[in-house]
Amino acid sequence: MELALTYRLVFTDDQRGVEFDAHDTAQALTPAKGARQHHEAQLWREDGRVCTIRRNRCNSWTIV
Repeated sequence: MELALTYRLVFTDDQRGVEFDAHDTAQALTPAKGARQHHEAQLWREDGRVCTIRRNRCNSWTIV
């Protein structure tokens, strides 16, 4: 059985974060689904930043 890692999704425009356990990065990005257009977030795994993402006008996420 694979252990879950702790991820944190931080919305950079308001510095609010959501911390949770997930098995992989796809599952870790689930809380970003409801974010509004042009919203930007940083995904952290344990103590390291994985990526920064931004929701674009086509309603999809782009790694920036």
